[in-house]
Amino acid sequence: MYENEYFPADVILINTHDSNNCKSDNDGVCYIESKNLDGETCLKYKQCQNEISNLFNEEKDIINIKGKIDCEQPNEFIYEFNAKMFLNLPENSFLTIDKNNFILRGCSLKQTCYIYGVVVYIGHNTKIMKNSPSARSKTSKLESNMNIQIITVFLIQFILSLLGAILFLIWHSNKDVKKYIN
Repeated sequence: MYENEYFPADVILINTHDSNNCKSDNDGVCYIESKNLDGETCLKYKQCQNEISNLFNEEKDIINIKGKIDCEQPNEFIYEFNAKMFLNLPENSFLTIDKNNFILRGCSLKQTCYIYGVVVYIGHNTKIMKNSPSARSKTSKLESNMNIQIITVFLIQFILSLLGAILFLIWHSNKDVKKYIN
């Protein structure tokens, strides 16, 4: 992601690059703005895991990342995140990822030239989408009463039409029989 872009998915931060000279930031810190999510315009910082940023300092290293991320199922708790990153290293160890290394969909990157990250949740599985309540049906009492009355009128008309058709068939069947008898 580049500076001033909005994150289209939930991302785990791998490495950052400073906006002053676009060289790797030693602290692995980036700043995000989350005004689309919570209305706050102040910048929040997110930090890479030191072990990850030291291992994957250059672009060629990041392209060759191999491993697995075990994380919780997508849920609506936007301020909680726990995962384990298993890297194919000689030690076969894992790193713990938490909410400080996790960036939500809808945030924008500020004061950082660009970052590298791993996408964790996309589409309707992002934490923001899970947190969004489903839209309520907005109908007034008048509309509800009118809907019931329209259905009642339709049913009464259907019953009267059916009754009229049955009586018509009975009347015509009796009339035809009398014609042939006389």
